[in-house]
Amino acid sequence: MKLEEYHIKELYHIIKKNGVKYYDVQTELVDHFAIALEEENEKSFDEKTKEILEGFDGKKGLKQITTEKRKVLLRKFFRIYTDGLKNYFSFPKILLTICIFIGFVFIFRAFDVEQSIYGFFQQLFNMLFIFQGSYNSNRYLKNIQEKGYSFLTVKILDYLQIIIAIPIITFSVIITFFKEYDNVLVLSGILSFSVIAILAYAKLKKHLVNEVISSYPMIKV
Repeated sequence: MKLEEYHIKELYHIIKKNGVKYYDVQTELVDHFAIALEEENEKSFDEKTKEILEGFDGKKGLKQITTEKRKVLLRKFFRIYTDGLKNYFSFPKILLTICIFIGFVFIFRAFDVEQSIYGFFQQLFNMLFIFQGSYNSNRYLKNIQEKGYSFLTVKILDYLQIIIAIPIITFSVIITFFKEYDNVLVLSGILSFSVIAILAYAKLKKHLVNEVISSYPMIKV
């Protein structure tokens, strides 16, 4: 069976209607459907499509594929993220980590009003966390969202945000519930880790954007 462009559009529509909202997962499934359809010479497009869909166990099966794909991508990008994080503890990036740490130590020891300074950094990192987690902080991601495209590859960023949140939340808890806590080295260490966590996250976001651009050049923004 020779597939025309309208067949491909119909496959996207069918797959989306059956609960697959992410364009990258839709595309993988469309490719699978297309291969099976091109090998079919006896049944009609509708008959073969229905048969393939039933082979996936319908809507339930397609949703399960999305779930499994999410797990695979999460493991993949978590590994990329942690590798990027480890780079800040090896030469030459460890020099930057040390400088960040020393910078925080200097700032905290240079001011007498530690609680005010701690509160300032708490709010600053809260804002950075929210900004980094927003797709609007990246023009390309914002544009593809506005065009109605949703990518599981990009959605993974939401799951990885918790890694950035851990040191920031830890710092906030310490200065909120332990107001007399003034161990400059510990607090500087937590904030230093927060900085490199955000840097590693930003690098991962750039990696994901480049992956989407290279994998789906047909999407113009």
